[in-house]
Amino acid sequence: MLTGRKYRLAFTSEQAEFAEVIGGTCRSVWNTALNSGASTGGAAHG
Repeated sequence: MLTGRKYRLAFTSEQAEFAEVIGGTCRSVWNTALNSGASTGGAAHG
């Protein structure tokens, strides 16, 4: 059985800024994959 875990992170201001950058990059990659159909295993569209 899979179980979830939650963690509370306490970033420094520098770490929080870096996490925002990484999060934005991850969102961009995810959205690009969704637009190409990669998340469903389908072929890329146009």
